[in-house]
Amino acid sequence: MTRVFALFEGFSEIDEEVLDRCERGRVLSWRKWGALAACCCVVLAAVMGLPRLFGPEYPAPREGDGGEKPYHYLLLPDREQGAEEVPDEDEARKKGSPAAEERVLTLEIARGLEPFGQYLPQTGPEGFREESVRRYRDENSDFLSVLWTKEWSPEELSWRVERYDEAMAGRVTAVEDRENYDMGVYFLPLTDSVPEELWEIVDHPIFRAEELTLEAVQSRVIPGTEGDDGARMSFGVKYGDMVVEVNAKGISAEWVYERLVEVGKNN
Repeated sequence: MTRVFALFEGFSEIDEEVLDRCERGRVLSWRKWGALAACCCVVLAAVMGLPRLFGPEYPAPREGDGGEKPYHYLLLPDREQGAEEVPDEDEARKKGSPAAEERVLTLEIARGLEPFGQYLPQTGPEGFREESVRRYRDENSDFLSVLWTKEWSPEELSWRVERYDEAMAGRVTAVEDRENYDMGVYFLPLTDSVPEELWEIVDHPIFRAEELTLEAVQSRVIPGTEGDDGARMSFGVKYGDMVVEVNAKGISAEWVYERLVEVGKNN
């Protein structure tokens, strides 16, 4: 009893201010570690959830492209296609060239625009909606484009109709020349396996409509990699003096080929 009493008496002589500081220290320590744990949870949720919510990050849409990405930029990331700077109207008049014209349309109106509308597919992919329908024209570009997207998904289809230009001649390939377009011939990264002189044509070849085959379209497919959400393909098809540029992600080669054949039959 003497030892117990002595211990009790010793504690009773501790300054109350010291006890108060100890109590506050315990509370603050718990709050500090609790706040840190909460922050870690928020960061982890953001890292895991945001990629699936918003899909892969693409470069910002370029002016005049209507938000579409006509190429995947597999080999030539710095190339600009249909992205010319919109000329100033006064400067255009001085040079005698027309200023840029860009119109946002409905798909119904776009189908009636000659000669571009007749090269659009009759329907978009199932479950997709038209995100943008644009008619763009300036001294360098003249095209009609439609972008179909799927809600909460990075899957998309860009279908762009433009007049054939001699500047495209270097991208036109025969189906038998597989080294010009077959992705199965090369390995990733493509810059290490594709000869530099073929970069442009392998990046985005143009087939002649009368030669197009399902096998050729299938050979353009690049399977989705780990963490990606679907295979992608990019190529063009020449119908006389018009070209259809296709840029697709998560769309089957069979569906794309059937739509291109339908376009050929109607023209």
